[in-house]
Amino acid sequence: MSANLFSEPVQANYTSNGLRNAFSDSFVYGSGVSRIPTAAELQSKSQQASLNETQRQFNIGQKNYQEQVESQKAAAAKVSTGLQSLVDSYNTAFAQAKSEGEQRYQQMLSIADQTTDQQAADIRTSYGNKQSSAMQNLSKLGMGNTTIGATLAQGNQREASNSLNRLADTMQQTKLGIIANKKLDSEYAPDKTAITNLMTSATSNTGAYGTGALADALSGLTV
Repeated sequence: MSANLFSEPVQANYTSNGLRNAFSDSFVYGSGVSRIPTAAELQSKSQQASLNETQRQFNIGQKNYQEQVESQKAAAAKVSTGLQSLVDSYNTAFAQAKSEGEQRYQQMLSIADQTTDQQAADIRTSYGNKQSSAMQNLSKLGMGNTTIGATLAQGNQREASNSLNRLADTMQQTKLGIIANKKLDSEYAPDKTAITNLMTSATSNTGAYGTGALADALSGLTV
């Protein structure tokens, strides 16, 4: 018998497709005589194949995760830019609306004050003319320096004072009405629909990165 029959076995090559059929995956001796691998050898190779597959699946998962992260970061950047633009436009419109509202409010108060001043001047002029006319008539009758003239003057002044008080009360009520109807700042706020819609979309498409983008952009929102 040839000495080659007792030489150490040489392990056959395995294909890249994994473990082959146990009956064809044998060890070949130098003489060409083969034997079936032992259970321990098959188990070892099966475990190695399982580990290789686990590693392959892990690598795929890691790659998918990184791709998802990059996609969310890119989406978050777009959201941040778009949302910041909306916030800036909102703040500009809000500030303009409040400024115009405040101007109208001050104009109404100013008109009320001007109206009061003019009406008060008209009342004083009217009663002054009335007093002058009464004194002229008394003078024509030779009674200009009598107590009648003084009495008429006091009565005229009292009526003028009463008229001015009534005017003041009326215009005070007018100004109080203007003040009571002044809009709150929040009533000048533009519609937030576009902002809330973008926020809803961002939270569903950008994950945690979208939350950070929302927080940064909304930090400057005027409310």
